Amino acid sequence: MQLRTCLARSAPLLLSAWAGLGACGGETSDLGPGTSVLARKYAYTNKLHAVANSCTTQGLLDTQTRTLQHILTCEDRGYAPPVTIQLTQFIVANQTVTFDADGCGHTGTISGEHISGSVVCPDISGTWDADSVGPTTRTVLERGNIFYLADAESGSITPPWDGPVFGTTGLVPVTSMAQAKNGTRSFKFEIPPSTNIASSTVMALRPQVSMGGPNGHFMSGYYSFWAYVDAGFNNTTWNMILGWMTGVSGAPSPISYIGLENWTNNGHSRGGSNLQVVFLLKNCGASTYPCPTIPGYDNDGGEWYRQTSSSPNGVTPFPRNQWVHLSVYYKMALSNGQVIIWQDGVKVMDLTAPTMNTFGGHSVDPLTNASGDMVLQHFVYGGPEDVTRRMYVDDFKVTDYRVLPWLAR
Repeated sequence: MQLRTCLARSAPLLLSAWAGLGACGGETSDLGPGTSVLARKYAYTNKLHAVANSCTTQGLLDTQTRTLQHILTCEDRGYAPPVTIQLTQFIVANQTVTFDADGCGHTGTISGEHISGSVVCPDISGTWDADSVGPTTRTVLERGNIFYLADAESGSITPPWDGPVFGTTGLVPVTSMAQAKNGTRSFKFEIPPSTNIASSTVMALRPQVSMGGPNGHFMSGYYSFWAYVDAGFNNTTWNMILGWMTGVSGAPSPISYIGLENWTNNGHSRGGSNLQVVFLLKNCGASTYPCPTIPGYDNDGGEWYRQTSSSPNGVTPFPRNQWVHLSVYYKMALSNGQVIIWQDGVKVMDLTAPTMNTFGGHSVDPLTNASGDMVLQHFVYGGPEDVTRRMYVDDFKVTDYRVLPWLAR
């Protein structure tokens, strides 16, 4: 995550933080309906040491006007007039703050009401810290509905998952205390080394609170969860982790998936070690309709959409051995469908096209969906891999607002 600023040369040092539990600026328009953001203003004090001078800064960040006012005092230069800086973007991921300002790189850690970190410039380095001067609540709209919640705290798989739970070559999913983002348990999906297509799968057939689907299944909304990958996902094979299928009773047909795969050469070639989120529009192709070309993504004319340098955040690596928050907005539609994916609060994919069909299945009465709604698959599902693949999942939610990682319990 980076905070980029528009900074005049009259303000040689910017040391500030907008942190804690919110986002503003460019991200606000992406929060979606019903998101209530708890925001914090931070006053900051910084002491920097450089060759032949020592400087102290003090200031206040105004989240409403998106400006930063600060005063710089240096022992060898005395007092500098206050400077007001217009900030162009705020993003905060999890409990960390990083940003670039006037050639200086800043990193910080959020701990309750306090932030502390370090700064490195070409010719100067030092530390900074910040304390909250009081929370403010900025409401985009009143908080919306949670239609489905699956955590593992009960130690049970069924419920909360109300559909088939199975392993095909892979292991049957279980709850585990080996990793947990919140509480003491998460869901574990695991596939031992395999020479065949394999899966470790749970399914959700109906939300716990109605989404208004004609047959009581899932509809358009925000689908979010925490994921922790600590084994596998190393080679050139394909790997899916969440899928939407038609809700046709007894014969659900895949519509689309998101996956985690290794791609290189700006999305042109499988391989390398750059694990990243991909999107598979399963219902397009030679037997149904041409897969749409979507600027900013590479798909080689097929159904597999990969990130490129022209994607919203470029090619965003998916970290291993740590919890990562994924949030997906899924607009179910025969045409002009849309899928937006955020990773740790940062938009990494935004796919839409006039012919993009996120409603109909690909294998049973292609491109139709007699039920008018969807069922879900959550899994590790992929091609052959010679090592174990394992992913933990916590707090899977379906909502009508985007769940932000710093607010996700």
